[in-house]
Amino acid sequence: MATRNRALSLVTAAILLLPICHTVHILETCGFDSIYQLGDSVSDTGNLIRENPSSVYAKLPYGETYFNNATGRCSNGLIMIDYFARSAGLPFLDAYLNENASHGSGVDFAVAGATALSVEILSERESLVTVPDDWSYQETSRQDLNNLSIYHNTHLKKALETLRKEHPNVIIVYGDIYEAYNWILSDAKILGFDAESIQRACCGIGGDYNFNITKMCGVSGVPVCSNPDKSLSWDGAHLTQQAYKFMARWLIYDIYPKLQCQ
Repeated sequence: MATRNRALSLVTAAILLLPICHTVHILETCGFDSIYQLGDSVSDTGNLIRENPSSVYAKLPYGETYFNNATGRCSNGLIMIDYFARSAGLPFLDAYLNENASHGSGVDFAVAGATALSVEILSERESLVTVPDDWSYQETSRQDLNNLSIYHNTHLKKALETLRKEHPNVIIVYGDIYEAYNWILSDAKILGFDAESIQRACCGIGGDYNFNITKMCGVSGVPVCSNPDKSLSWDGAHLTQQAYKFMARWLIYDIYPKLQCQ
């Protein structure tokens, strides 16, 4: 039987069909009563827009699908942490900077654009990655970024193994977002996405990928596709609610046996 006062801490990094009925609320069996989220734009539920109210994430069409209002989530609706909370039977996490929020069931510390280290330290270590205007869509650049993700994840796994040895009474699991996304890419058509426009942003303008870094989603005159649920990419940098839903289900299904909830 799961004990109470259990907290789920999540850290996310900036980069076969599942038995859906079994994954939607499966984390409820773990007895988590709070979730603490660290991360960047993949998991921000409203911190950046409180630091910068003029951000494009602070206005529609962001949030249009589920909330009918911009909440600071970098998508058209729900993001992965929302599906984790729902699966655990908990309310959606409020942003830490939301002074009117109740944080009784956890809190979201994620901030869009956040890095693990300060920009100054990264600059000193020559660790900043300069991305061209057509960034991930240049073949060489895309491969370099994929290799960087693989390199990062390899070292992250080693670091987590060290933490497990240092804290043997704490359950630490690795959520493989990279593989979850690759699964969606490979089974996009089966999952109901439009395979013909798999790399095109739903909200965007310009070029083969409907993406222009100087005129991004949220800027006046930038159109939104008629059915975001058919698209993987929301704005060229973040995914749609539908894509995040499938990624969250893949991750929950993958990590659940390791959480030792039953």
